[in-house]
Amino acid sequence: MDSYQNRSLHRERELEKEKTKQKEQQKKTDTGHVCSNCGTRNEPGAKFCEECGAALGSFNCKNCGAEYQPGQDLCEKCGASLVENACKFCYAQVEPGDKFCPECGNPADGIKCGKCATVSFFDFCPNCNNPLTEAALLEIEKSKNDPQIQAINSLFEEFEAIDEEEVEEEPSIQEKMQARLQEEMEKEREKTQAKFEQMRRDFSKASGIPEQRREKPKPAPPKPKPNVPVFKEKKNRAELEAKKKEILKRIQAEMDKLKEKTFSDPQAARRYFNANKPDGNYVWNCNFNDSIHPDPNNCGKPQKGGRWVVVYEDIEWVGHDGSA
Repeated sequence: MDSYQNRSLHRERELEKEKTKQKEQQKKTDTGHVCSNCGTRNEPGAKFCEECGAALGSFNCKNCGAEYQPGQDLCEKCGASLVENACKFCYAQVEPGDKFCPECGNPADGIKCGKCATVSFFDFCPNCNNPLTEAALLEIEKSKNDPQIQAINSLFEEFEAIDEEEVEEEPSIQEKMQARLQEEMEKEREKTQAKFEQMRRDFSKASGIPEQRREKPKPAPPKPKPNVPVFKEKKNRAELEAKKKEILKRIQAEMDKLKEKTFSDPQAARRYFNANKPDGNYVWNCNFNDSIHPDPNNCGKPQKGGRWVVVYEDIEWVGHDGSA
């Protein structure tokens, strides 16, 4: 009897271990929402993170129905603002019917750009990047003392200075052959003239006839030397283009460091990156979903950071309204 009870108890323990193992395995394979705020994986169906309390899952845009995540302030599909009962510029609470934000003073209906007439809820115009608010102007001034931005601007200046360097274009093969032929012809002429003078002196000495004195001809004006560039003293265009490519790599490396920066809210990130948008064909690569945007104004979560990336071809963007 004791032996039977021991076997039964052992079997129950083994079954319990197997159930525990299955539960742990099931928990690992559960597709519960991962909190976008702290990274904790939660139980399926949970609406709030068990670790930090943040809202979980995705929501739907009231304008187009597209899904979006907590923390986004605009829909990446249609561009509609997802901010409700708050200022779209600074997120301060506003009352229905308020025409201006009591915190930042910006209009509730958006700002019209003085250059291109685009109306938006951004500190920098999404069309021409013109600063529209006092916060945008302050961000530009602030960037002048930013060490990372100063380093990037110095590299831009170094790049532009290359175009001012004197460049010696390398001559063609035909030009090189012609210059060499002129040199050889000049050497042969000098040899022939020297040989003639020597033969005349030898004849006068052998015949006993004194060499007739002749007026020395006026020396011919020196012929200009062939125009052969000295390539070792001047940089050719290929060297300068290689130098430009090297500087571009250094610029991109400095810009990549900006990916490490994060921000308190989406508008703070947009102000920073738009205030420091480089001239040229640059696009914005976000950390949020590793997408390529024309600028941070098109990203739903720019507060996660990103970087400007140079492109060497034209990109045809499709706007939120479907227009090219």
